[in-house]
Amino acid sequence: PPLGRFVGRQTDLEQLLAWIEDDVPGPVAVLGPGGIGKSKLTVAALHHERVAGRFGDRRLFVRLEDARDDAGVWAALARELGLEPGPRPAAVATAALRAAPALVALDNAETPWEADLATGSTAVEEAFARLAELPGVRLVASLRGFELPGVAAWRPLLVEPLPEDPARALFLGAAGHEGEHYRTDPDLPQLLARLDGLPLAIELAALRAQT
Repeated sequence: PPLGRFVGRQTDLEQLLAWIEDDVPGPVAVLGPGGIGKSKLTVAALHHERVAGRFGDRRLFVRLEDARDDAGVWAALARELGLEPGPRPAAVATAALRAAPALVALDNAETPWEADLATGSTAVEEAFARLAELPGVRLVASLRGFELPGVAAWRPLLVEPLPEDPARALFLGAAGHEGEHYRTDPDLPQLLARLDGLPLAIELAALRAQT
């Protein structure tokens, strides 16, 4: 996906890049509440020149908001690879991933994981672990909340609320031409404080401020 505005996450981005490039790879879990910027951080890593140079067009952003089990995870991954999942999506996806190195970013990974756990199954956790163990694959999963799936040895990256200065820069940038009007507004710090440093909330408020 396009990157759009990316403000105030350079330290998190450098940590994520370091883990992606590590000679001893391990799956990375990007954690935090809804709207904190987990997906944006992952997309920023996908766009980074070092990652682009290493993985080329095998940088996969896999949306899992509609997946409810391990078959849904594998099918979504197969489709992102440009393949027809068929009746054995896991075999299709793993065969394609073994062909060359790839960076796999699973977005909203909590959706199939939590749905699977509700049935008493660990199949989604096992699918994540299987992906992480594939030679040449670097796995990053964004999950709403603060819990890690089992089986795989995840490296957790907790995304914090934006500090005041980046939050202000994000608001003013998203507000467009009207941003200049708000730059000296004495009530802006109070507004940003009420938005708790959540980038999604800040951008929505800034879009409303355009009018």
